[in-house]
Amino acid sequence: MSPLSVYREFLLQNAAQISSVESALRSLSYFLPGRFEDADLASEGLFAAINLLSLYHDRILYDAVRSAGIEHKSSLLNHYHHHWHQQSAVVLGASTALTLIQTVEGFIEMAANKRLSRKRKWDVVAAIEAVKVILRLVLIARTRRATLTPAGPERDIDPQLLGSAPLAVARDAAGSTDEAGNSKLYRGARTGVVFAPLEVLEGESVTRFLTSKSVKNAYKSPADLLAPMARSRTVGEVLFVLRPLIYVMLIRRFGRKSWIPLAASLVVESISYLFAARNMTRTATPLEQDEHRRRAYLFLFYLLRSPLYDAVTKGVLDSFCASMANKPILRLFANIVQDYQPLWESVYFYTSGS
Repeated sequence: MSPLSVYREFLLQNAAQISSVESALRSLSYFLPGRFEDADLASEGLFAAINLLSLYHDRILYDAVRSAGIEHKSSLLNHYHHHWHQQSAVVLGASTALTLIQTVEGFIEMAANKRLSRKRKWDVVAAIEAVKVILRLVLIARTRRATLTPAGPERDIDPQLLGSAPLAVARDAAGSTDEAGNSKLYRGARTGVVFAPLEVLEGESVTRFLTSKSVKNAYKSPADLLAPMARSRTVGEVLFVLRPLIYVMLIRRFGRKSWIPLAASLVVESISYLFAARNMTRTATPLEQDEHRRRAYLFLFYLLRSPLYDAVTKGVLDSFCASMANKPILRLFANIVQDYQPLWESVYFYTSGS
């Protein structure tokens, strides 16, 4: 048995504990910045490594359940992504590449900050944004739909359930039997989908169970979770995709302290948002509404970008941290804010929203 097969078996048997370790290491990475020299780089490297490992774990968990044909509760976002991944190898490749880049981009920029000149650092950032633009345009061309964040499926299988009957069956490839030697599972004659026995649903409410089943049946096709884009909506989506690259290219030309990159980015993003808002109707799907709200929140990042940050936000944060100095619990939060302030000021991807 290969090392990867051994690790896969180990993961499926100890997934609940591994998930706890992932969470603990992520929490540790939040408290490293400012603790020692290059602690911010170590923190970002640890965070990126854990997230890369988690992506691999997610793939193993999903494949284990899917190989047995056992249905499980899936979010709308994941249902949409899984559909397109199965329909198009191009979408799968672009989505996976985009997810991997977004996982490590902060670490790459911080390493460039410490090893390269300022000009070369922005060359690296521009190259990363250019690749992301290409990947997102590929996704738009193949799906004719808006891009989503995250670009790929999130973990929607609770690792703690791996010891329970439904997912234990997934590990055993649907091989369990009852006392008479008959399979405990029912496999649909037409669809081939495997259903777990009723006893595995103990402790789960009827409402939750029925809701999990209705998610996939609410639309004729998972692709309908996002409506195909009209021409005006496509223009707005392309502008949204291009905005980060436009911003970075203007920073390379005028510098981060100039108002020109900030103003140009804000105008492009506002136009894109208005195009999207014009197409938001009462019939908009929940997934479209969630993405629209997320993009509205992205405007808050402008408060953390120079020169607006230097002129307004930095003074407000400094005053807040100073006022919390003598308040025990709030002081801890203020210290975390102070530890992360240098990162907001020097690392583009922390506030890019891309």
